[in-house]
Amino acid sequence: MKKGVSEVISWVLLLGFSVLLGTTVILWSKQQTEKYTDELTEMVENDINCRDVIYTINANCTTKTTSVNNRGSFTIVKFIIRTNLSSTTLDTAITPSSTVNLGIPATYYPPNNNGGFDMIPFIEVNNKKIGCTDKARRGICKS
Repeated sequence: MKKGVSEVISWVLLLGFSVLLGTTVILWSKQQTEKYTDELTEMVENDINCRDVIYTINANCTTKTTSVNNRGSFTIVKFIIRTNLSSTTLDTAITPSSTVNLGIPATYYPPNNNGGFDMIPFIEVNNKKIGCTDKARRGICKS
């Protein structure tokens, strides 16, 4: 082969690889951008929905009972109850403007647990349960 032909083939190959690499990077970037945009949109929607989760807790150490008053606009479908040592899940349906007594196990109350317990509410939007961790409350006993 002549020297001029081999240089042309080299340039064509170099150009082809450059176009292929550029296309790959662009497609990957587009996919990553769409993925992160969808995740961010979901997080923002969850935050907006969780803003309407408003509730109060009344924990009584003497009777070892806890009632929750839902003052928000969503039905609270579940709570995760946490202490430093353990956690449990309570499925419930506390509709707006209603109060429900929860069956929190006695081990979550003093003397077993002097620090109280954390309650994380979950709501359901479009058949998806959303945990509102920013709306977690501390259940501290009132005798």
